[in-house]
Amino acid sequence: MMKPEALDLFCCAGGATRGLQQAGFRVTGVDKVRRANYCGDAFVESDALDVMRDVAFLRRFVLVTASPPCQFGSAGAGRWGTRDRHPNLIPPTRELLQAAGVPYVIENIEPNLRHLVDPIVLCGEMFDLGVFRHRGFEAGGGITLTAPAHLRHRGRIGDGKYVTVTGKSGGRSVRDGIQHGAKADWQRAMGIDWMTTREMAQAIPPAYTEWIGRQVMAQLAVGAVA
Repeated sequence: MMKPEALDLFCCAGGATRGLQQAGFRVTGVDKVRRANYCGDAFVESDALDVMRDVAFLRRFVLVTASPPCQFGSAGAGRWGTRDRHPNLIPPTRELLQAAGVPYVIENIEPNLRHLVDPIVLCGEMFDLGVFRHRGFEAGGGITLTAPAHLRHRGRIGDGKYVTVTGKSGGRSVRDGIQHGAKADWQRAMGIDWMTTREMAQAIPPAYTEWIGRQVMAQLAVGAVA
């Protein structure tokens, strides 16, 4: 049987893509920069907003996921004075996906949850990962999503299991003095083994989108997705 097709917008090296593949989708990624390490089944080098304006193209896919750049709301962008260089692309992404009438999921970081509509929040602790990495996911176009129970974190960053996948691997946080893990620690913590550390610092753990993808697959099976 043919696998259902998913489109991963703003895909980078494919953290979200890999999770969708593990859920049973064939995935096409879209990024404006050629990604040599992208793990998907097909790749389109283009601006995601331009791709979303091609309604006929979007409607080839049973699911569209999008991870617009998060820097407009990140603590780092505020600290380094680069926030103004990164516009909030969540509203135009939603508008274009809704206009196309496709089932979609929009992801972003915890500080940007207020820009998402009724998001679920996923944490690495829900999947026994070595990161907390809270991420919000807004669903639309007929999809409904649930999250596992968000239990109290069982450890802390730097305790041997949990790491923070940001900045440079092996370094030390200037803000709090926490020693960042090595690349191998990041790979173990995220469930990712094909990216550079710079790509991992921007990635979603595949376990998150595998969880989401399996829910969408179940809804497809019963005809619940518009």
